[in-house]
Amino acid sequence: MSRTIYLLRHGQTLFNAEQRLQGHCNSDLTELGLAQAHAMANTLAGLLDKPTDWALYSSPLGRAQQTAQIISEHLQLSLKDIQLDERLMEVGLGEWEQQRAPDLQTQYPHISQQVLSWYLKAPGAETLGRVLI
Repeated sequence: MSRTIYLLRHGQTLFNAEQRLQGHCNSDLTELGLAQAHAMANTLAGLLDKPTDWALYSSPLGRAQQTAQIISEHLQLSLKDIQLDERLMEVGLGEWEQQRAPDLQTQYPHISQQVLSWYLKAPGAETLGRVLI
């Protein structure tokens, strides 16, 4: 028996729009983020034969739960069936959470040269090893 996993990201948040790092803090979905969540839900509804046979997992962060709730409603799943899993949380960004990425890149010009995971260099950020556990 094969299983299909659809991995979705939350819709755009206020922090995304402001280019702020979120990490473990929360920011509500914007109007665009709400529209993105509804679009993902509509796409999934078209892909799934019997949506009631599916499980829905979410990070416990508010932005992810907000997106999961929209998807759950479109798929006619019960909101109580959304399974929260801390392993799905975004990486903790330590002292850089809520900071604007362009401001950090100005303050620390060397991070602009690091294409991947520059934000993991934040003081107090989760380490890559911790994230992969």
